[in-house]
Amino acid sequence: MPPEEPNLLETAKAGLLIASSWVALGCYAASLTTLALEKCPSPLPRRLWSLGCLSYVAHMILAFEVAYDWSHANAVADIAVQSESISGVRASWGIWINYAYGLVWLADLGIWWRLGEIGYRNRPRWTHWAVHGFFLFMLFNGGFIFVERWTRWIGLSLFSVSLCAACQVAKRPKPWTLPPQKSSS
Repeated sequence: MPPEEPNLLETAKAGLLIASSWVALGCYAASLTTLALEKCPSPLPRRLWSLGCLSYVAHMILAFEVAYDWSHANAVADIAVQSESISGVRASWGIWINYAYGLVWLADLGIWWRLGEIGYRNRPRWTHWAVHGFFLFMLFNGGFIFVERWTRWIGLSLFSVSLCAACQVAKRPKPWTLPPQKSSS
């Protein structure tokens, strides 16, 4: 009996699962780096942050479609096996950290859209570090620890850039203001 041909739709979904994760991580790093480098507030970091969040939501949906057959129990079991194979600890609670990551990203994105460019940048530093400390932890684990060998270097690069950018953003003086508008007279 000849081997079964791969289902193109399933192959495409599996590729999108991986790609959505890397797009989310890349958008996180790009958003933070743009925040660190900008001279005056622009909408680009928030747009990248939004795209990254959307990519992470797509990643979660694809994970349940492709890998977990829409079963929370399957997700818990699979993540526990993954964590045990890497760390020796069967962390069945790992799925909850992923859920929290998505909720924090959605909440922070909502806050950014609500406060606007200036309000978001002028928030207390502790909120910056609470969000980005958690995100950096997730980026290091998702982009370095829980990936295949060669992609670890991409993840480590994204982590390093993001860590430097997070430190740079935190050092910026406050308050942020919009540049003066040029008069049209």
